[in-house]
Amino acid sequence: MAFTLDDVRNDVDMELQDDRPFFTTTERDTAIQLALKRVNRDRPREEVVEIAGDGTQDYDVPPNYQRGFSEVRQIEFPAGQIPPVILAQDDDWIEYEDPTQTPTNRIIFLALTPGTSEKIRITIRRPHDLTNDSSTSTVIDQNTFQALVYKALSNIFRAKGSKFLESNDPVIGADTVDFGVKGQSFLFLANEWERDYKAAVGIGAEQVKADDAFADADVKFGHGEAFLFHGRKER
Repeated sequence: MAFTLDDVRNDVDMELQDDRPFFTTTERDTAIQLALKRVNRDRPREEVVEIAGDGTQDYDVPPNYQRGFSEVRQIEFPAGQIPPVILAQDDDWIEYEDPTQTPTNRIIFLALTPGTSEKIRITIRRPHDLTNDSSTSTVIDQNTFQALVYKALSNIFRAKGSKFLESNDPVIGADTVDFGVKGQSFLFLANEWERDYKAAVGIGAEQVKADDAFADADVKFGHGEAFLFHGRKER
């Protein structure tokens, strides 16, 4: 059974313990959607589709192929052989675009012509769908689910840390707070969650990719203090 958006929300909320709250539910959901985009880049879903040959060399890509994101990763033909017969890209088949066709993304066999009695197995890479319906959500493995939670938390703590570092009001009620230290603490937590995220998606230290940024100018502390570079009257 697939993990849902509420599953991710529940795990994020449990880790945040955000009873002030510093983040609204809308901001939390924005952090989750940004996390989904990053997970789709680092750990996209691979889907295997079996289609029937039709006696030609030119075929549509599978229906769930998303132009601009998806790619054909592997073709097995004829399907069902033991051991599997995996065709070589560029030697046996290519992926290309034909603007006169719908869909424009095509698969062409270069030296083979699949017959009408033969099956073709195509592995494509596509983004995950995260919904609140387990029948339409496609986040089905634990590592992808955990990666979403970890990246969302990293996004949230990074945004919190940035806001604290910008603050120039040292007083919350009767308490004195070092906003620089508080901001650095949040950024430390962001980096810890980022490390867990990279482990979940299988990114090692030598495979570091450019990170995403998450900031929201409308994030407000409960006491409504000014920020270092833009005071309350200027916001």
